[in-house]
Amino acid sequence: MFCDQCGAELPDDSVFCPKCGARLTSVDSEANNAAGEAAPEAANTAGAVSVTGAMNTAANAAGTAGNVAAAANSTAGNGTGNAPANMTNVSSGTPAAEPPKKKKGFPFVPVILIGIVLVAVIVVVAIFLPKGKTKDGIEFSEKSLMYNGSSFFTTDGKELEVNNVDTLAYNYDNSVVAYLTTDDTLYVIDSELTPVEIENDVLNMEVSYSGSSIAYTVGADYTATTLYVYNVKKDNSEKIDTDVYAYNYLVSPNGKQVAYLKDYEGNSDNTLYVAVVGKDGKKVDKDGCIPLAIGDNGKSFFYTDNSDSSNVKLYWYNGKDAEKISRDVSGSYYFNNNVSEILFTKSDNTYFYRIGMDEPSKVAGDALIGMWNYKYETTAQDYTFGNQSSGVLVNRSKLTEWVFATEGDICYLNKDGKDSAKLCDADGISKITVAQNGKSLIYLKDGKLYKITKFGADREETELYEGDVYINGYVAGRDLSNIYVVSDEAELYYCKSKKKLVKISNDFANRNNMAYNETSKTIFYIEDENLYSAGKSGKKKELVAENVTDVVNYADGILYMVTEDGVNSYYYVKKGEPVKIMED
Repeated sequence: MFCDQCGAELPDDSVFCPKCGARLTSVDSEANNAAGEAAPEAANTAGAVSVTGAMNTAANAAGTAGNVAAAANSTAGNGTGNAPANMTNVSSGTPAAEPPKKKKGFPFVPVILIGIVLVAVIVVVAIFLPKGKTKDGIEFSEKSLMYNGSSFFTTDGKELEVNNVDTLAYNYDNSVVAYLTTDDTLYVIDSELTPVEIENDVLNMEVSYSGSSIAYTVGADYTATTLYVYNVKKDNSEKIDTDVYAYNYLVSPNGKQVAYLKDYEGNSDNTLYVAVVGKDGKKVDKDGCIPLAIGDNGKSFFYTDNSDSSNVKLYWYNGKDAEKISRDVSGSYYFNNNVSEILFTKSDNTYFYRIGMDEPSKVAGDALIGMWNYKYETTAQDYTFGNQSSGVLVNRSKLTEWVFATEGDICYLNKDGKDSAKLCDADGISKITVAQNGKSLIYLKDGKLYKITKFGADREETELYEGDVYINGYVAGRDLSNIYVVSDEAELYYCKSKKKLVKISNDFANRNNMAYNETSKTIFYIEDENLYSAGKSGKKKELVAENVTDVVNYADGILYMVTEDGVNSYYYVKKGEPVKIMED
């Protein structure tokens, strides 16, 4: 089964696309089987976008009752606008039998900020230049880029012209971006924001998690290409192997280990290899194997054997030998950022495994849907980092003591990894927000907003507002202290206490037309086609701009669009006066 919008390969029972967040149209089993034989768009590159249609929030992408778990497997920018990196979230599936059909132009696949799109042709690419990193999260600088189909733009209005971009790929903190042009030329944008040409006739590419390397395949025949790894710092490429299948390969976080397929004759006739950059590859397994994730030391490589589609097997390779971890696995596979832990589905139950364990631990009684993995998350979306072709690298050093979603519940994986604590039922939840520190969350269900302040056995849950107003949506700050809610009567409020809501706007027609500015601690919202900002009281609201049609959080500030006389102009404001970025 494949996404109608972006072409990503999906589990057969998907409701939302885990790559672009789009709701899927129903397809019959025959169509699914046919799709299974068609090749997906290269999973480790995100298609550049010409975005059309109105802006939809990540909460909207999450859907309504019962769909939050599926939405947790979607990729989206967080509510504060800090965009995740190369958002690859691909189900295990089977390798493609036919070459992916390269999409010329710009397919409707947001590269980041999935579920939050602006009208016309602007693409929010958000290439953040890092100012520092935390152990389990990212801090971004104010420098970022947006793409409109012909140029990149910074939030201070500077332009970087780039022609004929076809697809994009980037590392976990967006400090390195690579792109393929429509004539199959591979470029990387360096620290000086200057495009550097790497190679011609490139079929596919993948940026390592750290951004230090870019793996890519070159050739005319997709079943027999040459695989290279480009060192970004040294500006040189090293050949890894020949006769390599152009897709379904992956590179380790530090860019020094590569897993790939050779001798490719179809889904069940190929050979799996791993290689250290600069050394000959080693044969690992054959016939129907798909690499999931590979660690930096070469001793933590996971893959699946899909030769029997009714009983897919999960393996761990330690650099010398392969060990079977589990049978009857399916769905998506989630790894910590050093690829020593994995969360996965077996026989419709969720299991956890850490290298060194005797066997995986059953941690939930339903199939795994997704894992919240971005430290500053503020929507019910799953933030997938890394560039694994069939697995998901979570931007955390460990998967334990974190939140994940199953088909029925929202759960907390306990410290020892042997079990989990149920936080709440997933059914009926329309949005969930995990706090910056990961120690609390809020969720919206049936018009009521709840907060869970402790996870595990001492779980505590409270209703944030106990009045008569039916809550239709909300936004919140990273620490969940400032919460603004929208009623079913098109009213915008600040949630002051359990008993009191402070009215901000009487005519807030669209719950999606609001954004919280983490820097100024204010809410930005559209009323009567004008953009206003306010604190905790509507009495002090300020007019920001007129004729505004869309607003979204972006890079710790606010990005909004003004439409006048058929011309769309885009502005960014963090503090002080808005800066005009571009117009189309």
